[in-house]
Amino acid sequence: MNDRILIVGGGIAGLTLALALNARGFRSLTILERSSSLEQTGSGINLLPLATRELADLGLLAALEPLSVQLARLNYTTWDGHLIWSEPKGRSAGFAWPQLSISRSRLHATLLRTVIERCGESALVGGTSVAAIRRLPQDVLAVDTNNREFAADLIVGADGIRSAVRQVLFPDLAPLRIAPSTVYRGSFWGDGFLDNKSMYIAGDGLCKFVVYPMAVDTSTSRTLINWAAAMPDPSPSHHALGNWNVRVSAHELAGHFANWSLDGLRPEQVIRDSGTVYAYPMVDIDPLPAWSNGEDTVLIGDAAHGMRPIGSNGATQSIVDAVALAQALAILRSRSAAIAEFERDRMTAVQAIQRANREQGPEVVVDIAAQRRRSRRTAPLEVAFPYEERLGIASSYAQLTSVTQSIVNRDSQYRWSST
Repeated sequence: MNDRILIVGGGIAGLTLALALNARGFRSLTILERSSSLEQTGSGINLLPLATRELADLGLLAALEPLSVQLARLNYTTWDGHLIWSEPKGRSAGFAWPQLSISRSRLHATLLRTVIERCGESALVGGTSVAAIRRLPQDVLAVDTNNREFAADLIVGADGIRSAVRQVLFPDLAPLRIAPSTVYRGSFWGDGFLDNKSMYIAGDGLCKFVVYPMAVDTSTSRTLINWAAAMPDPSPSHHALGNWNVRVSAHELAGHFANWSLDGLRPEQVIRDSGTVYAYPMVDIDPLPAWSNGEDTVLIGDAAHGMRPIGSNGATQSIVDAVALAQALAILRSRSAAIAEFERDRMTAVQAIQRANREQGPEVVVDIAAQRRRSRRTAPLEVAFPYEERLGIASSYAQLTSVTQSIVNRDSQYRWSST
């Protein structure tokens, strides 16, 4: 296919889109990326079966599985380890596809290497982003931050929550919505993480702590452990908004979790064992009126629906965006029709997840348990917070995000065949 497609952003969404377009016969692809080296630091992410199904169709799952952990269980607990809710995940829950806990940098490196192999190294242009977009009679013209011009038939903004393309499309919208909390993240190699298959989310009603394994080195029996700690931050943060890579000291942070314990794992020690800690003021964006201009510019991933990091849906929904847009462009030769179909397919559903994540999504069980534990001190938690209520919260979010066996275990609607 001869359409010239300019992808702004070489992160998970942009690289997945390049691979999905390439698989569907698009050959004129250019990726602009802010980073000159196209490398990302950062900690871990979870890819839900909804995403790993699409990555399998792109021929990536075999490369990613050895670099990750197949998550088998998610446990929600109180700060002192009292179990609130537990559910199996991935193949352990009967899904045909795994839930992968993986280092963001390992995922990104695999996507990047595959893009170079399939699309060619010349498809990548590092150290730049879009500064302006102009429309000519036959082209849409992107002007980058180095004043270079890139002519295209379609521009895709996959440039993250601080999207320059979104700002061009919607200059009057507030770029980021700030939440009164900061997330701190880190990772380290440890001697093991319980059963090396489980994720824990704990809280006391104010602070939360998330921890899970990302990889296991079988030669040394050591485990790459990822953690995140969310703390209230009522005053405006002095950290850069929308930037995951701001380094901070672990010492003061660790003290806030001094008495916490999760099945014998101590969050305070986990934080202290991390060589580097990153701060991220919690931000998202308001649901947009549209994800495109309807003609030649469209947004995907965090550029379209940057959401709070709840329920492992950020990267997952970005990957689904990428294959959905590629499919629409391949099937509907009219770009405007393809963009309209993509928005119809994805926009309402994903914006519902954005809104749910502002209310803590399934993690709200931690806050509810803490509140009822304080107010009903004489009642066992199982009585104060009945099983049926906890089940309803988990089931409703699974339905909302399309992570159910009835949806995931059938062929993807975006599955591509060249025949």
